[in-house]
Amino acid sequence: MNLENDFKNLTESIDAQSKEMIKDFQDHLAEVKEVHPEVNDRMIFEGWAIQKIAGLQVIIKELAKDNQRLRNFSNLN
Repeated sequence: MNLENDFKNLTESIDAQSKEMIKDFQDHLAEVKEVHPEVNDRMIFEGWAIQKIAGLQVIIKELAKDNQRLRNFSNLN
């Protein structure tokens, strides 16, 4: 295993994901501003960020449930 290569791949992946999220927010900001130009950018960002965090929480809870189901299943054998 090449740790330097793994680290480089990880940082590239994080950078790509960051750029994707920035683009996603910019698109969201433009859509909201088109409909509600009076809303300030910070409020739009906070709402968007809360939605992203809530989505992550749902995913983590589902992964935890799946993990527990797999553990329970493996204990049957």
